[in-house]
Amino acid sequence: MTENKPTPGYKSPYMWMVLIPVMASVVAGTTFLIASIVSWDGVVVDNYYKDGRSYEMRQDEDYAARQMGLSALMLQQGDNLLVQVNGEINSLPKELKLYVIHPTKSDFDQRIDFTLQEGNRYLANTEITAFEGSRILQLQPFEAEQMWRVHGNLERWPSSIPVNLTPAIWQ
Repeated sequence: MTENKPTPGYKSPYMWMVLIPVMASVVAGTTFLIASIVSWDGVVVDNYYKDGRSYEMRQDEDYAARQMGLSALMLQQGDNLLVQVNGEINSLPKELKLYVIHPTKSDFDQRIDFTLQEGNRYLANTEITAFEGSRILQLQPFEAEQMWRVHGNLERWPSSIPVNLTPAIWQ
């Protein structure tokens, strides 16, 4: 009579059909855990209520810019950035601030300050740090009594193409 010896578990194909998905889940879970710890992006706003209430106020700045027919053109001249503001504005602010905003990571955001030169032209001696990928541009005055802002998009910098900034269109 022949004796049937049980085969070891690691030789059974049924055991591997059960273990492979479990092992793959452990590896994938560990990978995602490490990636989430290492690349925290900080896009979550702590105070949702306050941010939600300020949304209406922020639309007012765009509406004011639209009412005045404001637009701006930004271009690079050597080591300087030049912004020309056009529209029906009563008094031009002495200084403007330009935010170069990364869509998801605030660590890559930049702020550039412009000072009024002659006419409706503003100049900044700072250059935007070179980048690839989409950025949102937001130009607005320093003074709180002048509430307007214009927007634009930029895909890469440096760029020889002038960038148009216009009021956002809200429905």
